Parts: sequence; structure tokens; C-alpha cells
Amino acid sequence: MTSSQLQEFARFGAQARLQAIEEERRAIVEAFPDLGRSSGSTNGAQSPATRERKGMSPSQRKAVGERMKAYWAKRRGKKAGTEGADTQTVADRTARSANQPAKRKGMSPAARKAHGERMRAFWAARRAEKIAQGDGAQAEAGADSSGKRKRSRTVGRKESRKK
Repeated sequence: MTSSQLQEFARFGAQARLQAIEEERRAIVEAFPDLGRSSGSTNGAQSPATRERKGMSPSQRKAVGERMKAYWAKRRGKKAGTEGADTQTVADRTARSANQPAKRKGMSPAARKAHGERMRAFWAARRAEKIAQGDGAQAEAGADSSGKRKRSRTVGRKESRKK
């Protein structure tokens, strides 16, 4: 038997099975007419007829949009402690939302300079402290296998900046 003959017999058997299933479905719907209307109720309970939704027209959609804008504007107004959206100007609404904090300003040049000086002093003190702690340890392990003394990373950077 060739594969084409086998496929033809399989198709014939599938058609016969589908006809049998369709006859069985018709018999069930005749016995229970309410099953034919619902699209698959669960646990045998009778489900209400499903309702088809109609789409909204553009004018209806626009009306809903306007109502929702007014609703949310009113909600934002209450949250901010005002009575309604009428108290907000257009500039207020576009600048920032009522629940967002104001944008922080940057440092003034004088404050930036003072901060830089404080940080330079802080890191100089840290380097001095580290060098003081490491003097004893560096004396013991100061030379590598080639007999040369290792330079710390920060000292190397300082020397390259001075050049």
C-alpha cells in the first residue's frame, strides 16, 4: 500500500467521523434546544443570551472623552486641595501634574565651589590616612619580586597630572 493510498483512506475515515459527530450534535440539540443558543455554558446551568455590543460613533466617543477629561481634572483639583478644575490655569496643567513635586534647582556657582573644596579636603585626608596606615605594611611588602618598589595608584595619578 502506497503512502498516497494510505492518506486517501485516512481522509475518508476522517470525513465519516465528522459526519457521525455532526449527527450526534444534532441529536443533542434536538433533545436540549437551549444548548444550541448558548456558546458553551458551564456545569449545565442555563446562561443568559449573550448580547452583541455595537461600536460607538465618533460623536459618542468624543462625548465620552470630554466627560472623562472633566472627571479627571476635577479629581486632580480635589487632590491638590482646590474645589475644581476651574481654579487651574492651562499653564498649570501643562507645566506639571498636581501630584508631581516642583523641579529641583541646581547648585549655585558659589555652592558648587564650596562643595568642591570640601570634597578635595575630604579625599586628601583619606589619602593621608591611608598612607599613614600603610607605611608599616608597605615597608614589609614594598618590593616586588624584581626588587623595584611599587607605586600606589593615587601617587601615579598625581604625578601624571603635574606633568
